[in-house]
Amino acid sequence: TFRQNLRYGSADTTVRYTSVYDIDPLTNIATRGTGYVHDLLDSFVVDNQLQADFATGAIEHKLLVGLDYSYLSLDGGIGFGEASDFNFNTGQPLGPTFDPPFNYSRYRQTQSQTGIYIQEQAKFDRWIVTLTGRQDWVDTKDEDLLNYTTENIDDSEFTGRVGLTYVFDNGIAPYVTYSTSFAPNLGVDINGSPFAPTTAKQIEGGVKYAPVGFDGYFTAAVFQINQENGLVTDPADPLFQVQTGEVRARGFELEAVANLGTGLRVRGAYTYLDLTNVAGDPDTIGLTPSGQPQNAFAAWVDYQFQPGTKLVGLGLGVGVRYTGATWGDSLNTFQNDAYTLVDAKLSYDFSYLAPTLKGWSFQVNAQNLLDEEYVTCDAGYCYMGAPRTVIAGLKYRW
Repeated sequence: TFRQNLRYGSADTTVRYTSVYDIDPLTNIATRGTGYVHDLLDSFVVDNQLQADFATGAIEHKLLVGLDYSYLSLDGGIGFGEASDFNFNTGQPLGPTFDPPFNYSRYRQTQSQTGIYIQEQAKFDRWIVTLTGRQDWVDTKDEDLLNYTTENIDDSEFTGRVGLTYVFDNGIAPYVTYSTSFAPNLGVDINGSPFAPTTAKQIEGGVKYAPVGFDGYFTAAVFQINQENGLVTDPADPLFQVQTGEVRARGFELEAVANLGTGLRVRGAYTYLDLTNVAGDPDTIGLTPSGQPQNAFAAWVDYQFQPGTKLVGLGLGVGVRYTGATWGDSLNTFQNDAYTLVDAKLSYDFSYLAPTLKGWSFQVNAQNLLDEEYVTCDAGYCYMGAPRTVIAGLKYRW
């Protein structure tokens, strides 16, 4: 079997804000500054896979060989300037404010990545062995357009995975895996230096359970991940990022999915995550990175009206997401409160109206349906959570 996946993406991101410098106590008029950030990102990714299924004696093989290529282009800058004064008596600015030029940072980066990989999944009796190897080559060009400097960086890395599973007749399947990862990064730090790739090692063990005669499954897993050179918000300036030394993540995950028949489906997941800085900035070793919850839970219920009912074709869904308390800065001096959000979905399959409409469907998704207000602080800077967001889509599938 041969497969090819191809994707092109483009993102245009703009951030504009003003800052109060000083307030005149006699007039209640403030002097202000303005900040402007603009990034343009284009991406192209293509992945080619060749899969062969065959047997050698009592061993069943699923052999996968792949070649992928990605190209990323980032063009952006940061500027600061003066904003119009603000009259707190009237709550209005005393004139317009314009985007300043890119006088603080101006950069352009391109990155190409080529990877080849091979995966073997062998089944013998009740045993399943998975072996994966991957080699990456990355070329990055970093241009500082304010200082007129150019830097070319070449990275390469070999990563792999090994996994072992045993399948019982009753549907229980314990497993253990070990894997390594490599991810190049775009962007620059506050000094204009490009970021090194992020690498990690993970060991995981768990059990999967798919009961006989039951349409669903249950999983439980424990894991440890050691990550180096991860990106976090720069505590000195939230417009930039810095790379951590090493972060260790230990935790466990529980998940359940069940199709209960007559159109009713439920699913739920819980994650416990213990994050600790184990190397890097001496002031943060032993502390928890900011913005990462120790406890997270999500549940979703989906119902599809069945043929023979008056509302056939209509689908309804509702879910809840809980995010536990998180630290608001890298020194763990204060916490963000936990919050719970409600989501919902409404969909309709038009094929039940007329056979000629087969393939057409409509869906409305609402996130934070109750418009819950919550604040998340990261690296000492605080941000309002996303308000109620409703997205409607019309789709046709061939």
